[in-house]
Amino acid sequence: GWSCCWASTRVQGGDGVVYGVHVDINVFIIFFFLMIRRPPRSTLFPYTTLFRSLSLAELAAPFDSLSVCLSKGLGAPVGSLAIGTSEFIEKCRRERKLFGGGMRQSGMLAAAGIYAIEHNLKTLQDDHDNAYYLADKLNQLDVFEIDLEWVHTNIVIVNIVGQETSQSVFDKLSELQIGAIPISPTKIRFVTHLDVSKNDIDEAVKRIYSVYA
Repeated sequence: GWSCCWASTRVQGGDGVVYGVHVDINVFIIFFFLMIRRPPRSTLFPYTTLFRSLSLAELAAPFDSLSVCLSKGLGAPVGSLAIGTSEFIEKCRRERKLFGGGMRQSGMLAAAGIYAIEHNLKTLQDDHDNAYYLADKLNQLDVFEIDLEWVHTNIVIVNIVGQETSQSVFDKLSELQIGAIPISPTKIRFVTHLDVSKNDIDEAVKRIYSVYA
């Protein structure tokens, strides 16, 4: 039987970095010669295409199947797409029901997904721009350190320096009503998305500067 290699265009634990289509193609070639089919997971696929200036078709070309999430930057409440051959999709439908994934009256959720695809793809670049803007502003404070060359998408990983820890920064941010997540003792993660505007970023920066500037 076939085995698979599960790969992502961007790993949340990888600082939101886009590793590049050349990496994916190299992995694809290696696994091809090992006789292993590769259906990668690509939850943040649209974000990646923007950073690499690739079309969806170009980035998807090496792969047999894709999973694309609609509930992150695209703004749908839930949902993802399984993409592949007709045979593959039929197997997905069967397996989904076997594992209890069948839903009745799910048309409203599907409609939200369709709306997200048709209207919200164009807003993804705003998420990138807002993330970079936030990173640049935070990087000007002594307590934070960010390598701006690695801010590729809508995830900003901030290194905490000095006497502060990620938990102490998180506690202060919570008091300021700013959402962020500690991911290690010295790192904290910010994420921009459809519901975060440039004005929201400016307000967050203003509040952070009131404590750390």
